[in-house]
Amino acid sequence: MLLLFVNRDGDTPLLYTVHNGSVRGCKLLLDNGADCSVRNRSNMTTTWAAAYCGHPDVLRYLVVHGNPPLSVPSRGLVYEHAGPVPPFIYDVAHTPLFVAVDRENFVVAELLLDAGVMMCEEQWCWSSSLVSDMSDGSPQQVHLHSRLVEAMSEAPSLRQISRHCLRRHFGQRILTAVPVLEIPQTLKDYLALSSLEKCSGV
Repeated sequence: MLLLFVNRDGDTPLLYTVHNGSVRGCKLLLDNGADCSVRNRSNMTTTWAAAYCGHPDVLRYLVVHGNPPLSVPSRGLVYEHAGPVPPFIYDVAHTPLFVAVDRENFVVAELLLDAGVMMCEEQWCWSSSLVSDMSDGSPQQVHLHSRLVEAMSEAPSLRQISRHCLRRHFGQRILTAVPVLEIPQTLKDYLALSSLEKCSGV
């Protein structure tokens, strides 16, 4: 059983490992019982840390094997601060998808969309200039812009809603629960996000 060590800000070893970009470290911690849904005092999740630092391989591994929350907003914390209390990164809380786009970590943003971010939880898309500004950018920005606009304009499908609800309900037990569900194998693969793992080879 993994002993839980946290600092005064509520940062766990898994949050530090995500911040440092170590897939191997994340695997070791998750295999030994680390909680992928942890949050520190600023409500920063492992997803948020991966989005801010630009670690798509780490995020892909966490999404497939740990099922972290995808859209929890946070103001973030400055880890490198030398003072007694690290300041917040943002004045207001933002979701991991916003942070990935704002930091131009577009591969992470695409991965979050692939993982099934629910656009109803991404209210910033309708009011921020970040999305519209991407329409005249690099090919990668234009492609992401197209995906965001499409996601914003379409209601979530029944499959998306099912995956969203089941992954929230089961948490990290999702990979244990899915194989015993009496549903088609294609739907099991969709719920388990096995396609993300195949793309990465992790």
